[in-house]
Amino acid sequence: MKTRIIDIIKKFPQCEGIDWSPDFSCPECGGSVVGDESPSKPQLVGWCETGRGPMAVLECPHCYTKFRDHAATVNYMDIDEFEMGLRCWLIGDAVSNSRELLDLQKSRDAGK
Repeated sequence: MKTRIIDIIKKFPQCEGIDWSPDFSCPECGGSVVGDESPSKPQLVGWCETGRGPMAVLECPHCYTKFRDHAATVNYMDIDEFEMGLRCWLIGDAVSNSRELLDLQKSRDAGK
């Protein structure tokens, strides 16, 4: 059985105290995170459950503010897609992980 990232990284029990950022930029200082190789890319420090699906908890490398956003790209409620999004964030290999997401979706569609 494959080890899941959500079983390894910290799970934050409350998401209400962590601001949501829809574009992965810091809500406190506005630090931008364009591209996988950006020197200002926030660090993944955990995850939390919300009414809109699981979200990654990130920390700004400039002011250390924690904020959250969806790691999934299509179905925010899908835990497998969330897991794949976390892997993409950690590995920084958006192209191959996007292919894996498409393969996952195709296999699910075929099973319907």
